[in-house]
Amino acid sequence: MDTHKTTMSDEAIDLLTDSLDRFLAAWDQVDEHGPPEISEFLPSCSKLRMEFLVELIKVDMELRWQEYALPKSLDEYCEEFQELQSVALPIDLIFEEYVCRLSVDEAVCISDYFERYPNQADGLRQFASQSPDINATVISSFDQSSAVFDLQAGEVIDDFDLIMLLGQGAFAKVFLARQISMQRLVAVKVSADHGTEPQTLAQLDHDYIVRVHDQRIVETPPARLLYMQYLPGGTLESVTKRVRMTPVEMRSGQLLIDVLDGTLESKGEISPSDSSLRQELSGKSWPEVVAWIGIRLAKALDYANRQGVLHRDLKPANVLLSAEGVPKLADFNISFSSSVAGTNPTAYFGGSLAYMSPEQLEACSPRHETQADELDGRSDLYSLGVLLWELLRGTRPFDDLGGGDLSGQTIDKMLERRSRGLSREQFAPDFAECPESLMRILEKLLQPNREQRWQNADELIEQLEMCLEPRARELIDPPAKSWRSKARHWVVATVLLLNLIPNGISAVGNFFYNQRAIFDEMAPGQTFETILGVINGIAFPVGISFVVILANQVKRGIRNPEASQESGLEQFALPCAREERVSPVKRLFATRQNANTNSKTTIIRESALLLGHRCAMICLLLWIIAGIAYPVAFQAIGIDVSASEYAHIVGSLVLFGLIATAYPFFGVTWYSVQVLYPALLQKGRGQRKDRQDLQKLKTYLRYYLIAAASIPLLSVAAITIVSVEMLQLAQLLCFGGLAAFAAAFWFYRQIEDDLDVFLRIRGRKR
Repeated sequence: MDTHKTTMSDEAIDLLTDSLDRFLAAWDQVDEHGPPEISEFLPSCSKLRMEFLVELIKVDMELRWQEYALPKSLDEYCEEFQELQSVALPIDLIFEEYVCRLSVDEAVCISDYFERYPNQADGLRQFASQSPDINATVISSFDQSSAVFDLQAGEVIDDFDLIMLLGQGAFAKVFLARQISMQRLVAVKVSADHGTEPQTLAQLDHDYIVRVHDQRIVETPPARLLYMQYLPGGTLESVTKRVRMTPVEMRSGQLLIDVLDGTLESKGEISPSDSSLRQELSGKSWPEVVAWIGIRLAKALDYANRQGVLHRDLKPANVLLSAEGVPKLADFNISFSSSVAGTNPTAYFGGSLAYMSPEQLEACSPRHETQADELDGRSDLYSLGVLLWELLRGTRPFDDLGGGDLSGQTIDKMLERRSRGLSREQFAPDFAECPESLMRILEKLLQPNREQRWQNADELIEQLEMCLEPRARELIDPPAKSWRSKARHWVVATVLLLNLIPNGISAVGNFFYNQRAIFDEMAPGQTFETILGVINGIAFPVGISFVVILANQVKRGIRNPEASQESGLEQFALPCAREERVSPVKRLFATRQNANTNSKTTIIRESALLLGHRCAMICLLLWIIAGIAYPVAFQAIGIDVSASEYAHIVGSLVLFGLIATAYPFFGVTWYSVQVLYPALLQKGRGQRKDRQDLQKLKTYLRYYLIAAASIPLLSVAAITIVSVEMLQLAQLLCFGGLAAFAAAFWFYRQIEDDLDVFLRIRGRKR
């Protein structure tokens, strides 16, 4: 069974296009020379012959049945070309004959073909179910009027003076034109009157989607004119071609500006030399330019997806550039919109195979059960990943240029390559300026399993925005051998150590102070040490247990993000994994309807940000409880404690507790902001609550800084009030406190700067 979808290299497609053009031109001379012979247009290359033959037969069949009343059956083609008898006929070729016969009102039923071709019956049923509008199955739009494709610059059609041919694709020609009635320059897309592209684009009003003015239907020649915003900067395809020709070390933002200037010059346009955006882009590294373009295309896809629109044909040729280099998504010719009446996901289904996601490739072939209506926004994100890879490196990630059988089996070969994924070596940056974060983003975009990709464009936008923040890149994707990378593996031990050291020092200081200033006069040393051992023997294990629980929660979130996101990812389960089939529209919006249900990961990120504060509160609470426990214990063993002694004991424990609380906060929070929170961001996007938590931490930071500055003063004041004989201890606490405050202030500045980076990313408009 073969559906014969095209998976040829660019060179082979060019040859096929040329052959079909010549074949159509020969049909234009049919009155003088009769129908052209297909054999004269076949290539000498045996590997390409079958592919060309099938496409030429489909064009020939359609013209004979629908244009010239010279019908020729599929059986006649099989008799003429012996190679068709040695293989199973492609399903789309069989279906093409059915469509052609149906177009002339011949009494024909698809069930006749099920009986005639029993081996292909299942594939025909699926093909018929995917073609409710009974469109022709030719891989290009050669069903369009040849008069449309004969239009040239200099001609006038309807209200448009065609100035220059901007491009020609499988479905249409695009001209730079002057709208006579409005006296303005527009881009006019001339195509056959089918599809829902105008209705789809009419829903989309976005900065990074080409704006459509209106459409007109003309009768001579029969065509649809879609006129839209004119963008003089060309397409991303010209940029990728320049990237291929430019050595890695010479690629920078200036490359994009040079391509734009060349395109503008070829069209007689003037470069906007005073543009601040162009100056900004020229100063960026090439990976930063790729991330910058990716952000804008992801925003366009995100907006389209919110409107219920899938693009399904994202590639460099379908991304237009303004004179300043701003990318805008175009060509929604084979897109699907759930909001346009009378459309369905399988109508005009197709796309450029090299950029298709695995699930879209499966939907192109009856060999697989995947249907076109099962695609969602993650398929477009995969295509964006291929586009960004090609833009970054100049080549596509998968080698689809191999020869072999160019039948429908090639789709299976493409699927096999994509299912294997890419090796770690392929994701190694080409040059030093390429951040690890960008390669990590592309790696996740190109996952064969869509459940393992970025689940929506909003996630991708945030990740790409971090690529444009050098400090964010440094924190989120540290080098493998850096201390930050290694510190991610020692979460519990690090947090525990940062709490134990200050608390241990405070406990020792408090022991000597209490023994000398209070307990020597109240009880024998052995009694005091026994009570001290009991209280510390309870307080420290309890405190350690709480700290370990808090740190372990964050560690699990870093090491096993899939488990921590389980509740959030259930919504994206593949339809085949569910007992109940989900409607196409519901599936299309699956990533939007439940966008805020990732409560588990939100809690873990909050725990990471507020880990220092929570550890500090646990420590302070235990110190206060210990301050109450000491006099209670003395009372329990029959030692009287006066009110002043009671206040002295509690006050000393609270004071040393503040020392044990304030300074660990800065150490743990610094570790959290530098290591833990960035590691969690690497796993997925933050939520709106992240910004609230960042602001909350920034507020706490100021309070703790005030506490750290106040502790030395409080210590000296308290000791001198209680006893002037402990001057040395007061001096030690004073100078030690000042040194600790200096360290705390350094941590404060570091933490505040990093929080500002994350807040800046969170504060950007999506």
